[in-house]
Amino acid sequence: MGDCQAQELPETNIVHVIDGGSLLYRIPWIKGQTFSQICMKYIDHIRKRFSNPTVVMDGYNSSSTKDITHLRRSKGIQSNTITFTRDMPLRVKKETFLLNQSNKQRFVEMLIDTFQEHSIEAIKAKEDADLLIVKTAVEKSNRQEVVIYGEDTNLLILICHLAEKNSHCILMTNGVNGNR
Repeated sequence: MGDCQAQELPETNIVHVIDGGSLLYRIPWIKGQTFSQICMKYIDHIRKRFSNPTVVMDGYNSSSTKDITHLRRSKGIQSNTITFTRDMPLRVKKETFLLNQSNKQRFVEMLIDTFQEHSIEAIKAKEDADLLIVKTAVEKSNRQEVVIYGEDTNLLILICHLAEKNSHCILMTNGVNGNR
């Protein structure tokens, strides 16, 4: 087993694997912006902060093991399903829009399409993305160092379990408190 330690993140010759679920909530949305403009905010954010990124998104198309967690976070508040296009402006708060799983999944699909149109690798998991994030990082660590950006402690546990001894380092950060 390798060493666990805090260190400065390398700036060159690395791959970034990004937890798309965490990223989804990190970028502010402004009422009146079109969904296309909102998607471009994610593109700008990724291009500015990450070299060689892979974004891994959750894919909750049916019931999942995290449904209870989502219900608890929403405090029982529900949101309407909104039929939207890229050119339609956002008319509700981001939090309200994303409470509806149908809205969230359709936006995630739009965002993945936008990533791919701008040559950013994007992968959609069949369900929760945690395992796919770490498997992607482990596979990429065979060639070079990897930094996982995410906030879920499950990622750290999965890294400890799945990381291969003879691969390059896999580092994890939430990207909030500097580069550790």
